[in-house]
Parts: sequence; structure tokens; C-alpha cells
Amino acid sequence: MKKAIIKKNIALIGSGRFIEQTVLPSILALKDRFNLLQIFNRSGELSARIRSLTKVTASTNIEQLQNNIDIIVISVPQNQVNMVVSQLLDKHITNKVILLTTPCGPFLTIKKLKRLNQKNQLFSFEFLPFHPAYNWIKSLLNSGKFGQLKKVTLFKSGYLYHGLATIRTLVVDHQLKRSTLCKHKEINKFTFIFTNNVIGEMIGKRDYLNGYFTIECSNAVITSNKTPNQQTDVLFSTECGQGNLIKSYHLTSGEHLMIEPLIPQCDAFKAYLKQQPLYKQEFLIASTRYLNALADGRYHTLHNVSDTLFEHFLIRVTRVVKTSAPVGIPKILQYLCRKLIV
Repeated sequence: MKKAIIKKNIALIGSGRFIEQTVLPSILALKDRFNLLQIFNRSGELSARIRSLTKVTASTNIEQLQNNIDIIVISVPQNQVNMVVSQLLDKHITNKVILLTTPCGPFLTIKKLKRLNQKNQLFSFEFLPFHPAYNWIKSLLNSGKFGQLKKVTLFKSGYLYHGLATIRTLVVDHQLKRSTLCKHKEINKFTFIFTNNVIGEMIGKRDYLNGYFTIECSNAVITSNKTPNQQTDVLFSTECGQGNLIKSYHLTSGEHLMIEPLIPQCDAFKAYLKQQPLYKQEFLIASTRYLNALADGRYHTLHNVSDTLFEHFLIRVTRVVKTSAPVGIPKILQYLCRKLIV
């Protein structure tokens, strides 16, 4: 007998581009897991796109937040986070799951976030580690056939702390011990060294259309680059089905790998995906997987706010130091960020 699925009730605070293009479509794709009950914003108005997706109307008064809300998604500009957090604290909201899309802000905001995190249910909406390609890579690494992980390099495909979050997800259960920044003309190269001596790199400005990654293991190199330069490279490609929708990833050698269905069984979501380029399809799938993990209660797979603060501050410190941050700085920063939030 199947266990009954209990839907989670969601409220959105903010209705900007990220809500419209990513969060809301992902929630609606998981309509068997979530009920969208409320949307709050400053104007009380919603875009035509949002109105076409949901019948929920906007309110300007967070005081009207319903008691039966399970999850609150806060997606507002950084300079508004402090005000929103203050309003939630005034309403004594400390027992909800809260997702922040902009968790980094002034120190005053961080102190308030700690009060909001009394139940340890304050998370960053950091969905990039759920990207289908990186999930695929993790399954390959776990299979053991490619040997020991040596190096993860994101070429124009890792954006600052989002990229660092992805690298940390691939280098499981090991702490950072050193970070460096090299700059050549307009190109930045961040290097992160972990306690197991795995190296993580982020090179170049963000360019999701042309960016790619390379995963170096002891037995092979896995890359999404279209022009491999080593015989040991194992290329992967994207398999598309009807309407150019992503179906799966597979090795170009012909070894097919389908981890799980990539597209939720939701016609409206599929129709929306068809309008998107491939890289945006991947982001939407990642966002949907993130929310699915949340609905399942797999909180250990999510980024808490202290994780994101640590990644954000480490990027900043590395930029200031420029050459090489002293050994131990990442560990100290991580400890301080946990103390700030937990």
C-alpha cells in the first residue's frame, strides 16, 4: 500500500524574475508535492506570466501570512532582506522552513537570520549542485570505475559562491584548507585545495552557453567540452527527445546512463521547458530536484545559510588576499559562519 503524500503549503515573498522563471515553474511542476497558497510583494501586482501560471493573487502585507504555511521562499533584492526578515520575526515566524535566494547581506541581517533559524530550517535556494549533469557526474564517481577524484575545473560554468557550492558537493566530506586567486588580464582563476588534496578550480567569467567542466580522476577525465585534448577524455552529451527536451545524459562511447527521469510528468512544465534553451532547461530541472528533496525532508542534501555565507566570505577573502589565503583560513571562516547562524 502506497504511503499517502502530504502536500506542503508554500508562500512566496517576492515575485521578480527568479520567482517567475525558475521557482514558480518548479513548484507547479511538483503540484503533487506542493500547494502554492500566497504571494507577497511590495506592489501587490503580478506579471502577466505569473498570472498565467497561477490564480494566487499578490498581497503587500506579510501580517496576512497564513498559519498553515509550511515553507516560505524569500526572493527579494539584498537591500530588502533585512526588512522582510524583521517582519517575519515580528510575526514570531521561527518554526517554518525558509528558503533564501539572497542569503548574504549586512551583519545586522545575519544576526536576525540566526533568530529565524531556531529550528535549523533556514536554507539557501542553492540548486546548482542539483544540476542534472553534476548529479550524473556524482553517480559516475560513486561507481568507482573512473578511480579517485583528483581535480574539478569549472570553465565559465561556475559563478563565484554558486560554483564553489558545486565543487564542494562533488568533493564529499572533505574540508577546504586553502584558496588562491590568480588574475591574468580580465580572467580570474580561483583555486581551492581540500584536505584530501583534491583541487577545485573556477576559471573565467560566467558564460553558461559556452562554459563547460572537466573532472579529472585517476583513471579518466570526464568533460563536457566538445573538443577534448586528451585520449583519456570521456565525453558526455545530452540526449534530447521530442521538442528538444532533455531526456538524459550519456557517454559518447555509447554507454547510456539514465539516473532518473529528468522531466517531471507535468504537461504545463514540459510546455514551458520547450520554450527554453538547453542550459535553462537544466537549471529548471535542478530547481525542481531541489524542491523535491525539500518535500522529501532530505534537508542534509540542501545548502543551509551558514554554508552559503562561508562560500561567499571565502570568495571575498580570497579576492582581497589575491595570492594565497593562509592555510586554515577556510576552516576558521566555516566555524565562524556556523556560529553566526546556528
